[in-house]
Amino acid sequence: MNFKKLTSLALSTLLLSFNASFALAANFTDIPNDYWATKEINVLTEKGIISGYPDSTFKPDQPVSRAEFIKMLIKTLDKDEISVNIKNNFTDISNSFWGYNDILRAKKLELVVGYPDLTFKPFNSITKSEATSIVSKTVKEHDCPVPCSSMKQLNPCPKDSSLKQFQDNEKIASWAKKSFTKAVKHELYVNYPARELLTPNKQMTRAETSVLLYKLLQKPQIVMTSYQGPALQQATVQKNTALIEHLPSTPFSGSVNQVEINGLNARIFAENVVPVRFEGGFESKKAKKGEFVNLVFTQNLTTEEGTTVIPAGSKFVSEIVSLKRGKPFHINAEMALNLQNLVTPSGKAYPLTATIQNNELLDPAFGKCNLKRLGMITGSVAVVGSLLGVTIGAFCDEVGDGAALGSIIGGGTGLALGLVAPGCGISISEDQDVYVKINSDLEIELK
Repeated sequence: MNFKKLTSLALSTLLLSFNASFALAANFTDIPNDYWATKEINVLTEKGIISGYPDSTFKPDQPVSRAEFIKMLIKTLDKDEISVNIKNNFTDISNSFWGYNDILRAKKLELVVGYPDLTFKPFNSITKSEATSIVSKTVKEHDCPVPCSSMKQLNPCPKDSSLKQFQDNEKIASWAKKSFTKAVKHELYVNYPARELLTPNKQMTRAETSVLLYKLLQKPQIVMTSYQGPALQQATVQKNTALIEHLPSTPFSGSVNQVEINGLNARIFAENVVPVRFEGGFESKKAKKGEFVNLVFTQNLTTEEGTTVIPAGSKFVSEIVSLKRGKPFHINAEMALNLQNLVTPSGKAYPLTATIQNNELLDPAFGKCNLKRLGMITGSVAVVGSLLGVTIGAFCDEVGDGAALGSIIGGGTGLALGLVAPGCGISISEDQDVYVKINSDLEIELK
């Protein structure tokens, strides 16, 4: 083995070791728990598909190069072990380039063809149109072996694939329209935060790439067999044997109550509503902005079919992101929470996005507390006024008239003071049900 090959091998080994070490460190300093792509980034990092940087950052908004995207896609498909036995026709790719093998694997799988001038342009940032075109080649035209009318179908039929629902559909190049139509049909696209736009000519970021490839991992059954490596094939078998179970209804439940049970894992679909309670109750007068509170499952969350999805003692760890005290004229206190993680009794944490449905608990309207406070102030001042009237009346031998006048004056004064009194604080007992809606699919391990 000559020095050049030995050096190349050493660099490759070093690169792999760096990737492995980065994959184990998913606590990126620039990815907060409530970041829109946290879950997807963490999953791909754990699988070694994408990695962070030596300074513990992920750089989610940094563009992805064409070579980087191909490497990540080949890894996602579990095709990174197939042999490279085709001729390299790309004039700007040599066998010493770090992405050489994966680019040729993608060429062998007919996922890429390069440019008319026989270049691949590996360092160019990949656009959403280019990424969508490549990914769409791996998936089936449809995935509806049974009628779409089945509401409990495990793999529901793709939604309307019309591109007209997106305001910028006319910006899609003619060569990419078929790819986008197919991708939209299978929901293999990323358009956060503007849901009404596809932004086809935008450069794909690292966060967007993570979300796109995560979606592909979650739907292995739509990937054509020829593009499935061993791991993806096994995932397809598991996906096709998964069970759909149903959570009990709550006063705030909507049309979604499904949970996918897949071996020792469960996926609580978005829009599900689950009941929890404040651990130890909650008093706003004892709380501060920035503090954390726990919403606890006081009993097992079990499906109607009998599977315990979330064990009792699990908690939604939540941060108080705003807290306003009561103000004069009975303006009550109000609070906002950011639900960040589900933490099970074993200590396992799962990032989530969720919102409280019975929000009147955190932003109470004028109610019993205010009426009680108004009555107490009015009554107390009226009594004082009456006593004062009796005293004054005694000096004038008009005790009755003095008491009556004192009651009128005291009652009026009390009412005025009661009306301008501060509003009530937030008081939630530990036996008060709080209903939380899961805003994005929550995947957890079953015990």
